[in-house]
Amino acid sequence: MNKKNWISFLILFIGNFISKALGLVRELLIAFLFGTSSVADAIRIAQHVFLVPLSMLSSEASSSSFIPQYRKYLKQNDKESAQSLYSLILIIFVFFSLIFTVIALLYTEDIILLFVSDVSNEVLEYSKVIFIPMTLCTIFYTLSILFIWKLQADDNFYLLSARPIVQNLSFILFMIISSFLFMPSLIGWGFSFAYIIIVIFSLIMYRDSLKPIIKINEGRILLGNFFKEYKYLILVVLIFQGLFVLERYFASAIGEGAIAALDYAKFAVESPHFMIGVPIATIALNYFSGSKLNEHGQVTIQLSKVLALILLPIGIMLLPFSEILMKLLYLRGEFDQTSLELTQIGFKGYILGLWAMSGSLVLQKIYNASLNSKKLIGYLLISFVISIVSNVLLINKLGLFGIGFSTSLFYATYLLLMIFGLGVFKNVYKYFVVGIVSSIFLYLSYITFDNLIIFILGFLIYYVIVCVKFKFVFRQLLIKIKKKY
Repeated sequence: MNKKNWISFLILFIGNFISKALGLVRELLIAFLFGTSSVADAIRIAQHVFLVPLSMLSSEASSSSFIPQYRKYLKQNDKESAQSLYSLILIIFVFFSLIFTVIALLYTEDIILLFVSDVSNEVLEYSKVIFIPMTLCTIFYTLSILFIWKLQADDNFYLLSARPIVQNLSFILFMIISSFLFMPSLIGWGFSFAYIIIVIFSLIMYRDSLKPIIKINEGRILLGNFFKEYKYLILVVLIFQGLFVLERYFASAIGEGAIAALDYAKFAVESPHFMIGVPIATIALNYFSGSKLNEHGQVTIQLSKVLALILLPIGIMLLPFSEILMKLLYLRGEFDQTSLELTQIGFKGYILGLWAMSGSLVLQKIYNASLNSKKLIGYLLISFVISIVSNVLLINKLGLFGIGFSTSLFYATYLLLMIFGLGVFKNVYKYFVVGIVSSIFLYLSYITFDNLIIFILGFLIYYVIVCVKFKFVFRQLLIKIKKKY
């Protein structure tokens, strides 16, 4: 890794670390100020209703299509085509933003009700009050995203690193003011204010780089190349967004506070997921880039063993500690015992799928890197249908646990289908059986004897056996990575 890459990595690492810390402060503050009240539910609903439709522009589908195309033109010393592609996407972003703003303002209540099955009038009114300021600044949100991609494609990572920091600081500041003045609309303005600042700063600091230039005669070809890969990637994004909509739809049927509790639980699970999965996925994208899908089957087998034997049991091991973990994170201020009960139930469902969340992100990058994103659509649709059926069957009896478990089932199904598609399932299924059976056995022993010490010792012995018996997994993985680089 050269000096330039190290600097870029350091910029992103520092930005990511600070933003995660601020994200934790944000979640703790929401829990302290609002608990699982109507306002807390409204914050989650407003953000979700705003972000889901705009994911068609701001998601990985757009960036994964735009940045490679843009950089390809730069490598060909065709800066005019690169800048023209950016300018055409800019026009699309502006047009879509204006259309979304008009429709959202005219049909605010109807749009919100599309995303929830049953909410009180109080939650609905708070959601509208928070959602409208966000909608008014849609164009700033979309432009800030595009500016970040453009600068990223030019090897400038400063704005990408700073964006989540500015967003969290603005949200935290306006949320505190809102709680004192009891003006929920300020929460929406806190979300929007960050993107107004980012856009103004970008136009001042990077005016020349962000200046649009269009080659009209090549516009159709440029956009055709962009949408060629985008049409598959956007389907992947929409299915994931559908999963998030599904979670909130069923959570809203449980009652007040359920949506907020679900998001508190999800944040607690996703934090280690992003800390584990995202860095590994980034390495996987580089490792498999330019190769055929099944070319590195042996490495995929070793990764699958790590997922099955190391990461999978962690979810079951953490089940007895769910209440104390949620207490340490959230139990203060308006986050009362009722909020704690709801959140720790949701946490139990989500934590069972932590291994699959991280693993599916890594394996998905293998498909993306080999330009096989189209295959993912079928896997995702099967996983999504299974998640719907699971929610319908479990929601009445298990509540938030049923929703969290159904999401875990979605990721587990998606992961196993990708492994099957890579042609290595027959080589690794026995390791998943070992991980699942061992974990369930140890958890049943905990329930039977009601002894936490025995439970912990059991898992320690399990991991010692795994590390001794399967230490070659890590050795082989390191050897293959060394050979690659």
